Amino acid sequence: MKKYFALFIIVFGLTGLAGEKKYQYYQVDRVETLKGIVEKISEEKCFQKKLFSVIYIREEKSKKTVRVEVAPAWFFELDLMKGSRIEVSGSLNRGEKIDTMMLKSLTHRGKLYRFRDRMGFPLWRGGKQRRQRGSGQGRYRRSRGRT
Repeated sequence: MKKYFALFIIVFGLTGLAGEKKYQYYQVDRVETLKGIVEKISEEKCFQKKLFSVIYIREEKSKKTVRVEVAPAWFFELDLMKGSRIEVSGSLNRGEKIDTMMLKSLTHRGKLYRFRDRMGFPLWRGGKQRRQRGSGQGRYRRSRGRT
């Protein structure tokens, strides 16, 4: 009886683990900068099944498509459209099917938009209430040579 119980636990335990989606985390030591053209902008469930704005860009050098996780949908207010030239900087994880970047900053038409601080913490932490206090998240900030 104990053998069957152990087998039951192993089989269903492994099946449950196989169905879980692995989430990536922002890694400060893996920050890269890419230039590309916007192919698609969408809202997808990402970290903790929250709705995030996601941009798909075609990288200029390698012509590969990169999936860029920007921020929660309520935070992302930048007016981008398909065909826009942008420069993105963030934590890049190279995958088998598609590369995924967690965005730190985005440059569009010469303006720098920040989404994470120097330590990699998201500027939207604290929720919508913090945003209403005028902290300027996701808005234009002058670049001082640092991202």
